[in-house]
Amino acid sequence: MEIICSIPAIVSVFQNKFHNILLKNLTYESGELIGNSIGKVVQVANPGDDGSGGKFLGARVTMDISKPLLRCLKLRSKGKPIGLVGI
Repeated sequence: MEIICSIPAIVSVFQNKFHNILLKNLTYESGELIGNSIGKVVQVANPGDDGSGGKFLGARVTMDISKPLLRCLKLRSKGKPIGLVGI
């Protein structure tokens, strides 16, 4: 029987675009909250200056690439689901 050694975490920084966010929630705080739920936030784009026209929120996030990447994330407020964010 072979023993498989644990694989160390391999991290990389990715530029992510979070979609399906209400315009009132396109804020720096929302970007940090969503980004920290998938990894560690490095930088959140200023929603007024990124040129997206309010369609998405951009953030650079350090993520462990040895784990599967997420396509979407459920947002919850006080335990109740309030929507999905596309990543």
